[in-house]
Amino acid sequence: MDSEKDAKNLIDPKGETFQKEISDKNVMTTQSAFEMLDQEKVNKLRIIGNLTLLEQVKQ
Repeated sequence: MDSEKDAKNLIDPKGETFQKEISDKNVMTTQSAFEMLDQEKVNKLRIIGNLTLLEQVKQ
């Protein structure tokens, strides 16, 4: 083989595999969406907890 690019062209002449990999990275799955929502809930609970502690310290 002359180069890695030539080898890739023999295996996948249209470069479809590479394009699919790029588009797959941009897709949000249901699981990743739920994980993101769960993280937002955790962050909100931390804020609420911190505010509660601040109120207790003030009293």
